[in-house]
Amino acid sequence: MKTIKIKEGTTGLISYKADKYGKFIHRPFLWDSKCTFTEKHVIYFDTFRNNYRCAKRPIKMSANQPRKEAI
Repeated sequence: MKTIKIKEGTTGLISYKADKYGKFIHRPFLWDSKCTFTEKHVIYFDTFRNNYRCAKRPIKMSANQPRKEAI
């Protein structure tokens, strides 16, 4: 498996098929030291639900661009 590195503090959107709902869902995430990738799933911090979640792979993640500080 290819090693994936995400910088701590990265935010974005994660999309995956949730078995619980039987459809694809999209959640905002924050990547921190407790988040991880494995062969079968991804553990991420869901900023909408304010808790850690497990996304069954395959997933799609899109990271937000860091904002530039105001001058």
